[in-house]
Amino acid sequence: MKMKKKENQWRFMLILISLLLVLSFPGGLIAGEVPSAEDVAFGKAALPTIEELTGGKVKEGDLINKDNMDLVKEFLTEGQTRSLEAGMVMIMANNKLKPFEGVPVSFNEATEKNRGKAFLDTKDMTVWYEKEGQLWPGGCPFPEPKTAEEVMANLKFGTVQDDLAMRGWMDYVNKDGKMYKSQGYWGYYVFTNCRKTLPPLGTWPGYEDQIYRKVTCFVTPLEAKGLGGFNIRFYNDTEKYDQGFFYHPAFKKTGRSNATTWMNNTGGTDYTYGDGFGLQDPLVDWSFNLKGIQFKLGPQLVAPKSFLDADARPVRDITYDYGEKYPRFGFAVIPIYVVEGTPKIRHVYGKKIFYISSYRYLTPGSYIKFEDIYDKQQKLWKHYCSFNGPYNEKEHYVRPDECCIMADLQSRHSTTYWVTMPINAGMNPTDCSLKSLLAKGR
Repeated sequence: MKMKKKENQWRFMLILISLLLVLSFPGGLIAGEVPSAEDVAFGKAALPTIEELTGGKVKEGDLINKDNMDLVKEFLTEGQTRSLEAGMVMIMANNKLKPFEGVPVSFNEATEKNRGKAFLDTKDMTVWYEKEGQLWPGGCPFPEPKTAEEVMANLKFGTVQDDLAMRGWMDYVNKDGKMYKSQGYWGYYVFTNCRKTLPPLGTWPGYEDQIYRKVTCFVTPLEAKGLGGFNIRFYNDTEKYDQGFFYHPAFKKTGRSNATTWMNNTGGTDYTYGDGFGLQDPLVDWSFNLKGIQFKLGPQLVAPKSFLDADARPVRDITYDYGEKYPRFGFAVIPIYVVEGTPKIRHVYGKKIFYISSYRYLTPGSYIKFEDIYDKQQKLWKHYCSFNGPYNEKEHYVRPDECCIMADLQSRHSTTYWVTMPINAGMNPTDCSLKSLLAKGR
């Protein structure tokens, strides 16, 4: 009888404790039920909301600034924290896009068809299909990467798009938050391998040794017109290092690109040429270390509406913070691969911390949605983040980055890149050449 009485008392206590937990975290997950970022990334659990991860303390639509950022500090990077202290404001949002929905269906089909067949040569950072020398046919090589090298190899060999066309503007913002200059920017990328949507599928005949060709340059104002470069990224960076040319219209001079070219700033902006899409240096110039999979507050996967007008300029109803330095956009929880990159060659940067989308939550453009950049003394220098556009219902993918911000946290100025990037337009490799670059500069 006494045993039964004690048993009932324990049951009562357990019910009471459970009730107190529910009341303490209304609408939230009980601590034991919170999934790990790894389980979410690998599809074993649903993506939690910011409300669930904070026990209801932070809700969709709330604003996070320097005064209340402690509410979400465990989901912030050092660069985000410093940006909030400098005046940035985050709109709390939730990622309502379904897994795999952000990219064309053909990419997901290629990934599943080729799952488990990727072979990575870590010395050359080159992905082959089953064995060395056999070109990767397309899709994400490592949907569940186990090493930093596999995560980074996905960036080069797991491209979502077969081509993309860039058109946009670089806005220069001073330390007082005033935009004092704007320059128009243009570019094409044509991927010659790993093709999934546009014919020829797989590999473009005659370009088997290349992964992509690109040409980018400024188109306005007149004095900057044509400033840019043409570049070929080869399938194997060790066998064939990048080839290309840079054009300087002021001097009517063309020069060959080399390893140091990626460290030059882009037309006086806060970006280097190697900062494009988070990392455009050849992978063999960096070493990588996987810090794990973590929940982070990253740029919302899909914007509720477009924030660009027909001329690729920001629409008027955007709210800015600290003058025109920080456009106010949505941030939401996402499982992120955290990878530390250290340059192997002499470089302007000491390291980069990359925050990279997991396969289930990929979108076209870059997998690196935000990053912290450190100087050679290992002091935080810059913070980069890029925001997607709205969902393209017809083509079934999220429109690529429409706003990229590179904030120099030491000098306190920044560059905002407003860009529209339609993908799979059907371009030819010959559209990316020294000839097409020089034509833009005339």
